[in-house]
This record gives sequence, structure tokens and C-alpha cells, in this order.
Amino acid sequence: MNGIARSPRTGGLCVAVCSAVIWIALSGRRPLWLDEIQQLLITRQPSVSLLISAVPQNSGASPLGYLVQQFALQVTGYSVRLARLPEALFDGAAVFVVFLLACELGLESPWISAVAFALFPMITRYSTESRVYMITLFWPVLATYIYVKMTQRPVTQIVVWYTVVMVAAIYSQPYAASVGVAHVLWSLSRQREETNDLRYSCPKF
Repeated sequence: MNGIARSPRTGGLCVAVCSAVIWIALSGRRPLWLDEIQQLLITRQPSVSLLISAVPQNSGASPLGYLVQQFALQVTGYSVRLARLPEALFDGAAVFVVFLLACELGLESPWISAVAFALFPMITRYSTESRVYMITLFWPVLATYIYVKMTQRPVTQIVVWYTVVMVAAIYSQPYAASVGVAHVLWSLSRQREETNDLRYSCPKF
């Protein structure tokens, strides 16, 4: 127990769990609004095939978030709080990944990054709505964490995981492809900085 208590990940896990619990508790306090009702009309379809055929009815919709909510409702049953449960859970998962990312980047107090992310106004809103936005956000955050690890240790397994997560992100929201572009630009920027540092550190004769 002492070893677990002293784990550097404990702080981030506590923030993530607290965030998810708070949003689950609050998610049943407001009635559903129009966009949530429109989504639930699709995700409460009795089969995956019917859901897939109905998704295009919502402009710009992608299937993965809808499939997650459909599966959750089939497991838990339906209520306003249960309809919003996946978003609160993915909020907690995203908060924890932000903590891991802050650790990977060497920040001194990574739990502060997790708290700041959890309290960001758009996060607090969409964590208590029956939409796909937190599910959509989770995958790019996870992809960024994996990408940072990949730049430090570009082994095949990490590359495969990065590819899988980016595909999931795109199937949640096609615009998530821009995150992959941002990763490449970040790498190019770092490479340019390292080249400049090496140039200035070389002795001049």
C-alpha cells in the first residue's frame, strides 16, 4: 500500500477520478437539449447496422462516438444520467492522459496540468452532455501522449499504437486528422531548434 501511495501517478489518478465522479453526479441535473435528443434518437437504435445508416442524418457526425454511447446504453439501460455517463468517463480518462503527458514532458507538478484541463469551461460543459465531444477529445489527447513517447523511443509497437489511436480519433471526428499534422509540425520545430543549438555550440576557428 505504501508503494502505491507514493506512486507518482496517484495524484493524476485522483484528479481524474474526482473529475469523473463530479460530472457523473451533476450530469442528471439538467434536462436533455435538442442536440442530445437528436443523437439519442440514433444511438438508441436496436442494432449497429441501423445506427450506422442513421448517423449521416446528423451533419458532420462520425460513427465511433455514437457506437460507444449505443453500447453503454445497452449495458446500463437508459436515463438522462446514464445517457451522459460515457462523456463523464471519457473526461476522467482524458484528464489522466493529460497528467501522463505532463509527466512525459517533464513538468514539475503534472497534476496541476490535469486540474487545469479538468476545469477548462468547455471540458466542464461537455463532460455533462450526452454528445460525443469528450469521446472525440480523448483520442487526440492520447495520440499526443503516445507521439511524445514515440519521438523518444520510436519502436514498432509504439508506432502501431499511435496509428490505431489516430484512426480512432478520425472515426470520432474527421478534423482530428489535423492533430497528426500538428505532431509533424512540432517535430519539425524541435528538429530546427536542435539544429540551431548544435550550430551555436560548435567551436568556431
